[in-house]
Amino acid sequence: MNCRQINHNLILGNIDSEMKSLLELLELADPGLRCLSPLARASWRLHSKGSVSREEAEAALAATFLIPGDDAEAMLAGEHILSSEFERVEHIIVVEVKTQSSLRTITLSFASEGTSQYNGDGPEWITVRGLGYDQLCVPVLTEDDIINAYETKTFKNSPTCYPCDTDFIGMPTYTLVSIADQPVSGPSLTDYYHLVEWIDQGFQKEPLEGREFSWLHQLTREQAETLGLARSNGIHPDPTMPHWLADDVDFSKIWISTESLQNSYSQGTVTSYAIGDLLLCLGAGPEWRPLDMDEQVDEVDEERDALDPYPETQLPIKVFSLAKGSLCQDPGATAALQLLDRLVKTCREWKM
Repeated sequence: MNCRQINHNLILGNIDSEMKSLLELLELADPGLRCLSPLARASWRLHSKGSVSREEAEAALAATFLIPGDDAEAMLAGEHILSSEFERVEHIIVVEVKTQSSLRTITLSFASEGTSQYNGDGPEWITVRGLGYDQLCVPVLTEDDIINAYETKTFKNSPTCYPCDTDFIGMPTYTLVSIADQPVSGPSLTDYYHLVEWIDQGFQKEPLEGREFSWLHQLTREQAETLGLARSNGIHPDPTMPHWLADDVDFSKIWISTESLQNSYSQGTVTSYAIGDLLLCLGAGPEWRPLDMDEQVDEVDEERDALDPYPETQLPIKVFSLAKGSLCQDPGATAALQLLDRLVKTCREWKM
C-alpha cells in the first residue's frame, strides 16, 4: 500500500486490518508518522488511541481548507476557478421637498441584491481552524454548518458589489420598496454595467428607457395626498409629471439614475450574505496554500514509498464540493465530516 492510499483511506475512515497492521509498523519506525498528512495523522491517533493531542488536532484543522468554487479538478490543476457571492443591502436616497411654506425631506428606501461572480481572485479562502471552534461545535457537523460558519466568518458589513465586467462580474439589482414609509411596487432594475434590465417598471407613466426613473410616478394619488404632494383639483400642467401633483412643490431630484443608485447602495447596510458552492479540501501538506501556484506540488503518487515524509506543500488529495441545502453525494463525505467533527470538539474542549 503506497503513501497516497494510506493517507486517502485514513481521511475517509477506511481502515481495515491490513492497513492497521501496516500503520502500527510505520509508527514503530517513526513515532511522529511524518509520512502522513496532518489530517491523516490525527485520524490515526483517534483510531488507534481514541484521542489526539491538541497540537495535532489543530495542525490537522489548519491544513483543511475551504475555498469558494465548485470545480475541484480545476483548482487542483492550478487553474482559476469560478466562484460567486451574494449580498442583500438596504439603502436610501433622500430627496428635499420645497413648498412656499416649508422645506422637508422624503426618504426613498431600497431593498437591493448584489451578485458577484469571479474567475480567480474571489471570496477569501479560510482554514477550518480559522473558522473558530464555537461556530462548528454542533451536535452533528453537517455541510450546512460548515457553509454557515464560513459565511458568518467572512460576512462584510459594507456592500462589495458594483456594476463591473472586467475584474469580476458585478450585477446589483436595485428595488424601490417605499417612499416616506408608503409601500410601492418598484421599480426594480439590474445594472450589468453596459446594460440595464428593467425587471419591474412599477407605476411609471411611460415605458422606462435609459438608466433612470422618476420616483414620483411610483406613488398613487392616495399616497401623494398622505404625503402632502397632491393638488386638490385639476391636473398638473406638465404632462411628464403625475397628474395629481400640486403646482407649488419643488424637488431636489425627481429622476433617479443608476449612478445615484450605486452610490446609495455602496453606503447601505448588508443584511445578509451568502456564497455559492464551497470546496472542502483535505489532506494538504502543512505549508500548502490555495491559489499559490508557484508552491503547488503533487508528489504523493502511487510510486511514493510509505515511509517517505509527507511533502510540506502537497496539494489536497481529496476535495468535496459543498452546497447549502443539499447533501454531498460523494460516499466519503460523511466519514470526513465525522473526522472533522471529532477534531473540532477536541480543540474546543482544550480551549475551555
